[in-house]
Amino acid sequence: MDLPPPPPAPRARRLRRLLLAGGGVLLAFVVAEALLAREADSARERLVREAGPFQFFTLRTADGRVLSKHRGPFELVLDPVLAYRNLPGQRGAGFAINARGYRGPELRPREPGVPRIVLLGGSTAFGFGIGRDEDTLAARLERELAPAEVVNAGVIGYVSGQELALLRTEVLDLDPQVVVAFDGWNDFRTGRLRPDGTLATVLLAQVEDLASEAALSRRDFSFAFRVAFSHVFRQIRSRIRQALAPSPEPYAPVFPTEEEVEGRLAPYLRNVLAMQAACRAKGCRFLLVVQSERQADPAYRAFASRATRSVVEAGGEALDAGTLEDLRPGHFVDDVHLTVEGNTFVAKAIAGRVR
Repeated sequence: MDLPPPPPAPRARRLRRLLLAGGGVLLAFVVAEALLAREADSARERLVREAGPFQFFTLRTADGRVLSKHRGPFELVLDPVLAYRNLPGQRGAGFAINARGYRGPELRPREPGVPRIVLLGGSTAFGFGIGRDEDTLAARLERELAPAEVVNAGVIGYVSGQELALLRTEVLDLDPQVVVAFDGWNDFRTGRLRPDGTLATVLLAQVEDLASEAALSRRDFSFAFRVAFSHVFRQIRSRIRQALAPSPEPYAPVFPTEEEVEGRLAPYLRNVLAMQAACRAKGCRFLLVVQSERQADPAYRAFASRATRSVVEAGGEALDAGTLEDLRPGHFVDDVHLTVEGNTFVAKAIAGRVR
């Protein structure tokens, strides 16, 4: 007569229970991550449809590897000098990045008597929120100054230090007659002061985070697990923060007080005056145009006013866009980015200085 199998040992029973419990938790994580990722993807697609292709970006290495977990329709590439830049040669709905990495058409062959003007800056110069290349600030300025060529060298998120590096390493080699820097807001609102007194933009912080995540995920299993289930862990972290104490978003704009203006102004002026000196050495004009805000607070107004005054006192040319009387809140897409009409209005003001 066959005897029944002996009952499993207590240790085996505990191991089986642990495996079942672990499998259940892992399955719950997989399902939750899939649902949250689908919800996040839908939200991103909806925002891109409503606000344009530049809300989310794909980050690549120089050899083409994708570092960002989620891909956006607009692509940035790591750069050893500039930290990151527009990926050259890409095209999307309403935009084209030429072979040099600038938004708009390829550079024209040089012609006698046709000046070249280069526009530096961040997302407003680039044309964030503008759905056609021909409606950007650079394109509108080119219309005003025809037959001049205006090159759009703006890059989303750039601060003055990156503009200075781009000017020295590339822009001056284009032999421009005029360089216009349309900036200030990123340095004041999104810049993060480093211990050495320099400024790093918020977008640079995002790029650094993506690059470090990609590197750590290849050699640290626990970190790779957190990245794989990033939506779940983000929800957990958000709930814990809300329960303990509300904290600002890590990449949100900052609002310095009037007492903090000097800390932001010093590195900005250092970079702007260095751009001015580099242009003088090359024999081209440099014009600083400090951006305006839809609802400028006293601290930013003080920053813009002191910056323009300092450049003029140093023998340079500067324009505070916040002093343009007819620039109204309706000329803005949001707090800082301009509409097509806003670009046209500012282009006319810049053209009046450049002519």
